[in-house]
Amino acid sequence: MNAWLLRVAMTAWLGIVASGLYILWDYETSPGKSSSSPALWPAETSIEQNRTGHTLVMLLHPQCACSRASVDELAIVMARTRGRLKSTLLFYSPASKQIDWTRGELWRRAKSVPGVVNLVDREGREAKIFRAINSGHTALYNSEGELLFSGGITPSRAHSGSNRGRSAIIAAVHGKRLNYHGSFVFGCDIFSPQSGVESL
Repeated sequence: MNAWLLRVAMTAWLGIVASGLYILWDYETSPGKSSSSPALWPAETSIEQNRTGHTLVMLLHPQCACSRASVDELAIVMARTRGRLKSTLLFYSPASKQIDWTRGELWRRAKSVPGVVNLVDREGREAKIFRAINSGHTALYNSEGELLFSGGITPSRAHSGSNRGRSAIIAAVHGKRLNYHGSFVFGCDIFSPQSGVESL
């Protein structure tokens, strides 16, 4: 191969690599559709509210690999709030799937977090009540049932690390005033917009 062909081949290869890296970066940093949970604790939910402290609800798609980071961040939240926070994780379960489909690796990962309760969200009933579109959507309410935070607790898709959502929840539980009350959710769609069933 002469020098000119080698330069052309190298240029093409570098272009392909750069494009691939951009696509990956864009995917990791692109949040899901924006949504916010109800401003007051929803009366129609079957989740018991903590009337002596804070209540956290996280909605998850059990097959979303991105949500491992959300569970890891929640573990940090639970450790830093030291028993002041009641947390319930709701795992979407469509009617078309057996219960084992829901109780996979993500379920087991969440089950290992001290102080967290896992529940099956059959047909996404609770996800709809809390207006969750993306896996990892997290809502925090105070003892009066007022929404303090709604959004995600990861800095990007499938990545753990310091982020506004985690900081806001920890600050709120410790009684500090929040400068912001929401953040982007980096997770897979819980529902497919076309069919209303699982998107993965």
